[in-house]
Amino acid sequence: MSHPTAPLLSVPRRLLCHGGFWTAVFTTANAALGAGVLAYPVAFRDSGMAGGTLLLFAFAITASLCLFTVLQCMSRTQATNPSVRDYTKMVSSAFGTKAEVGVTLLILLYVFGACWGYLVLLADTVTPMILKLHPTFNEGLTRSIIQ
Repeated sequence: MSHPTAPLLSVPRRLLCHGGFWTAVFTTANAALGAGVLAYPVAFRDSGMAGGTLLLFAFAITASLCLFTVLQCMSRTQATNPSVRDYTKMVSSAFGTKAEVGVTLLILLYVFGACWGYLVLLADTVTPMILKLHPTFNEGLTRSIIQ
């Protein structure tokens, strides 16, 4: 008799091929949703169903308008300078190299913070498992090794 989760574990190779369409779709969805999607239940609990729905739509509209604005800026920048292909070059074209350096530093800080957050999440998840398997390990030592 097969294990009940066997179909979940046997994903066809054509769906996971390097650079495949579905790989791109799932990677983009994962990046867009991220771990923030786990906060929705708490946000709805704290603000209520009506308030949570209202806030969700307000933030979705705000994010859409911001994305639309960035796309419009990129379109206008590329009309005058077709070599511009990324966000930092668009900022440089509009505001100069100091702004490009500032945006690059902000992106670096954001990515560093995201990595740090995932390491903390990993430590909070893995530490209890390690302590369960090896109760003689010190919790502080285990956290410091993981982080």
